[in-house]
Amino acid sequence: MLEFNEERHEYKASGLVVPSVTGILKAEGFIPPYETADGQHTKRGRNLHLTMQYDDERRLDEASLCEEYRAYLARYREFKTLTGVKILACEQVVYSEDLGFAGTLDREVKFRGRYGIWDYKFPSAMRKERWHILQTAAYAIGKGRPDAQLGTLYFYSQNELPKLVLHDDKEAIPDFTALALAHNVKRKYRAQKMSYDYMEEYL
Repeated sequence: MLEFNEERHEYKASGLVVPSVTGILKAEGFIPPYETADGQHTKRGRNLHLTMQYDDERRLDEASLCEEYRAYLARYREFKTLTGVKILACEQVVYSEDLGFAGTLDREVKFRGRYGIWDYKFPSAMRKERWHILQTAAYAIGKGRPDAQLGTLYFYSQNELPKLVLHDDKEAIPDFTALALAHNVKRKYRAQKMSYDYMEEYL
């Protein structure tokens, strides 16, 4: 059974740490240094992330928001109205026992008649990157929905609507599958102490 420590952002199964989606992408060099220094988990980014989450879950206390966050929220609500997207679920933990990874997807949605998985990017992580495709593909694998329409929603500014980028790379799921397998092979052999019980010496 998978356990998730939200404070440490750590996943465990049977007492052992399970690599996260972003952890794999960082370890394999897909997430550049500008992301890992402060990343999208800065205080401002986290607060905006929670603002949109609580709004989608209909438990947001708008009176607690500063003017900037109110503006972002207004643009987000406008985006939802204009596009007709239906939010099905927020912050869902997913796990692939076969591939040995876990993660938390931002949104499950219904958009243009299709089931979708979207990731949200806030001002602390604004550049579009190819690894965003792999990230959403990983969530689709963990959710068991390889048929999902994948997308990333970018919140560029409080003065403009969020921009949705849909991913149609058919190789993204098999690519992340290969990446996760390779990553866990590396973890296995790096952690394993060398033992001469498994070796033969030839003189």
